[in-house]
Amino acid sequence: MSDPRDAIEPHDADTAQAQLDWVLAHCSDKRVLDAGCGHGRIAIPLAEAGAQVVAVDTDAASLDVITRAAPDVTVMLGDMTSCAVEPASVDVVLCLGNTFALVHDVDTAVATMQHWATCLRPGGTIVLDDLAGDLWPELTGGNWCSGVDEDGRQLVWADDDSVFALRDAIGVPSLVDSDTAMRLWTAGALRLLARASGLSGPIVDRAGAVCIFSDPKNTGE
Repeated sequence: MSDPRDAIEPHDADTAQAQLDWVLAHCSDKRVLDAGCGHGRIAIPLAEAGAQVVAVDTDAASLDVITRAAPDVTVMLGDMTSCAVEPASVDVVLCLGNTFALVHDVDTAVATMQHWATCLRPGGTIVLDDLAGDLWPELTGGNWCSGVDEDGRQLVWADDDSVFALRDAIGVPSLVDSDTAMRLWTAGALRLLARASGLSGPIVDRAGAVCIFSDPKNTGE
């Protein structure tokens, strides 16, 4: 199971390459907001391919890595859920590396998607990981039944929601304030998120390991 906390290698090698290939094929000629960019797994090669990239993260050290590797990237220190990007200024908002799983509160998720939608130019899209296709089968396939993975990390759930946390030390079998909460976004929940945010989709491209939302006002839907 991918660990959404890992900003450098959030996916297995094959999935990571497929996702990067998709991004390069669809976004290299566009202005892109990379929300929650981490160390630049997507931002750096995308900028090298010719895209205009705005990279947003709360970690200044990660942004320094991007600046050194790709000086043309515009870096912005801040919260990806409310970043100060000009309205109608980007063609694509990317939030990859399972980063959107960290937006576990539903109201915050809706507000975030609505904010990103205001950043889009006409015809623009918001692109997330295929969260449901990646994480959900891990559970339905029987993984995590013991609550502990092969590396000794404990998986704990909220009492009344599909919110979970991974912790390195085995502790109480429920979420506590010190845990980093994440949401296991299902396909149905993502559809509801789209509707609540005034967006269409998501359309899943399994080959590229992404799901795509669009603004119906911009696409004529």
